[in-house]
Amino acid sequence: MTENFCHQRKLNMLFHVPKNREELIPPDYSTYTTEQLNMRRKVEILKYDKNINKNNKLTKKSNYALLARGNYKQNRLLCTNAYKVPETTSSSDIPGPSILLVEDKNIPLYKYNNTNIDRYNSDNGISYNNESDSEWTLYNFNDLLISNNARLSVLTIYDTVKEISYTYTFKTPVYTNVYGTGLNQNMKGIIYTFTINYIELNVYYNDNIIYTQKSVPDINEFSYTISPTNNNGIFDYNLDFNNGLITFENIVLPTSPGFNYEFKTNLLTTFSTNSDDAVEKTTTTINDAISSNLYINTTKTTFNSSNVSNVTTQSQSTGTTSITAL
Repeated sequence: MTENFCHQRKLNMLFHVPKNREELIPPDYSTYTTEQLNMRRKVEILKYDKNINKNNKLTKKSNYALLARGNYKQNRLLCTNAYKVPETTSSSDIPGPSILLVEDKNIPLYKYNNTNIDRYNSDNGISYNNESDSEWTLYNFNDLLISNNARLSVLTIYDTVKEISYTYTFKTPVYTNVYGTGLNQNMKGIIYTFTINYIELNVYYNDNIIYTQKSVPDINEFSYTISPTNNNGIFDYNLDFNNGLITFENIVLPTSPGFNYEFKTNLLTTFSTNSDDAVEKTTTTINDAISSNLYINTTKTTFNSSNVSNVTTQSQSTGTTSITAL
């Protein structure tokens, strides 16, 4: 049980990190001193009411405790200019020598965040999208090379979730990169066919598989002819093939607040070549010369090729990874 809790906590920490307080535009030190700027930020940070809970309402237990201590303030009028009254650091339980805390609203806030978390974005290889009213967020590992049980996304459920479960549909773009290096002219004219037999999606809650399904993208099979532009010597070739979107449907997940689900993937691919060419080319030779990689959650929009011809028409879809619920 403890291991499950710790794993969920790690997933929450993975995508929620403190924001950097560095600001590109420095403050006007000709107008304000470092002490003034530091004081302004310090006072802002110390603004809180320790008697108020997260819903901004006192609980019955808190009300009773305040009455018992004789400092019940519910009917007390608030002074709009109270911020002008200095307070000591000792009244805020700040260790060290006591100094006065003074709020001057004319001094700008510098190196201060209004929110205490930052989400990763596409600049560092992870993107996210969330439902319009933030019932959940889907974090995506972009341009992921599919391998055995590779984690491609994490779905985080928030406190604002409206239903105890949802049926989701998950869509994400896929592309294949096939390339050959150090090929000789005997490889010219090979017709190579690549097939995605299936991509399997497994949704995990901790170590338990909640959902599993196999699917294929819009175009799961394509072929091409190796056609070097030069007629002698060694050559390389490359082909980026857009397979389009792959869709996984009927993903039924309990949506308790705080749950994190990991989306992991497996695959099976095969290839074949023509066998009626004049020069014998064994499977071993082709395997040694040609490699392929399959990518998911791809952000790629440009698909290049060199020294190939007669390529199957590629998908025109360049959509983004998304998750929707019924």
